[in-house]
Amino acid sequence: MSSVSQPKVLGSFAIAMISISAILSLRGLPMMASVGLQSLFFYGLAALCFLIPSALVCAELATSLPKNGGVYAWSSAAFGKKVGFIAMWMSWINNVIAFPTTLASIVATIAYVGFPALATNKHALFFTMMGVYWGCTFFNMLGIRTTSRLNILGALFGTILPGALIILLGAYWIFTHHPIQVSLAPKSALPDFRIGSLVFFLGVLSAYAGMEVTSFHAQNVYDPKRAYPRAMFLAAILIFLISSMAAMSIAVVVPKGQVNLLNGLIQSFSYFFQTFHMSWFTPILAGLIAFGGIGSISAWLIGPARGMREMAVDGEFPKVFAKVNRFGMPYNVLLLQGIIGTLLACVFLFMPSLKSAFWTLMAWTSQFTVLLYIILFSSAIKLRYSQPDLERPYRIPGGKIAIWLICGVAILVSAIGFLLGLFPPDEISIHDTLPYIAMMLSGDALILAVPLLVIWFRHRK
Repeated sequence: MSSVSQPKVLGSFAIAMISISAILSLRGLPMMASVGLQSLFFYGLAALCFLIPSALVCAELATSLPKNGGVYAWSSAAFGKKVGFIAMWMSWINNVIAFPTTLASIVATIAYVGFPALATNKHALFFTMMGVYWGCTFFNMLGIRTTSRLNILGALFGTILPGALIILLGAYWIFTHHPIQVSLAPKSALPDFRIGSLVFFLGVLSAYAGMEVTSFHAQNVYDPKRAYPRAMFLAAILIFLISSMAAMSIAVVVPKGQVNLLNGLIQSFSYFFQTFHMSWFTPILAGLIAFGGIGSISAWLIGPARGMREMAVDGEFPKVFAKVNRFGMPYNVLLLQGIIGTLLACVFLFMPSLKSAFWTLMAWTSQFTVLLYIILFSSAIKLRYSQPDLERPYRIPGGKIAIWLICGVAILVSAIGFLLGLFPPDEISIHDTLPYIAMMLSGDALILAVPLLVIWFRHRK
């Protein structure tokens, strides 16, 4: 195994931008825009009960245990390596499942501005997705210094810039008295509390997950005691403001029944630019949005892969995955997740519609995201008791009562989110719910069985 030094190349700004690049995915905005003003209720509740707690917990754990293993190191310190293995597996597999949805959004955005076959031909969509996916996979073998630059540029120009632009255009649309396609009455902000409507809350929880991604690069951060807390809070504020306001801008412009889950973002920009006689700018912005999506994929390709490599170093995963190249990148893990992601992307070839395939993958990755966070929040509580003398450069204020309250609420919300993921939303045309629930439970059981079987075989050996 190669022995490679870890250069200190990341500061607060870089960490915040990597977090935003990984978390603030614009692909979920059309989904939330489809529920209109209710999206503000879901975003606000998720920020209060999930985003802020995860930022606080990740800041404390990242500065207390600044190791590249991230959630693996944290949960192992709290509950032992078996639980650490399960947590790291969930972190890794939920991202592998999510890759096809992000890829589909990127390709659909490109398709909207001149390549319609990519949105209507399943095979063209699939092979274009694979080109982007494997390109990012090999790019991530070039080292953290190189890949972090893509993350930063992708966050700035492909996520923050388009997000801010659509918010400004939405405000201008309202103030210039253009027709508003969504009710702005206060009562419209509350959901009707049917399962088919509440399911979207899981989508928001998943969209707000990912604060732990920068912990995989802890050894590349200079002055982590100060850098991590600053980055976490900056990222949390920007993520909430941009996601909630951008979703409302789409809802204001695009009629509810016409919001496309795959390319609703560029669809909204197209509405704006046609009205303002600036259609020439649509392809440029589509390129920026696609670039932001690529930056997001890049951030998630390498982050959890480094965590899996740490498990292999500890002997909890096959040793072949502990190998790194001369840049310190775990190339065998990258190749493995590339193969699994390719197989999962085949769902777009076999599901009856692209919309149903998109939601099914979103639901699965969201479920395993909240399961991971249940372990993460529980680890923060456990470490306060099992390692009370551990140096905590950043400590959640309020003592044990505060951490029980913050993490307890987040655990409860995460558990509710997991159960909601078993049901299809109203916007997806699935008439028979029971087969869908059976499919979701089967997928959950299959994915959970893998780490449990590995642990069982290791125990017998």
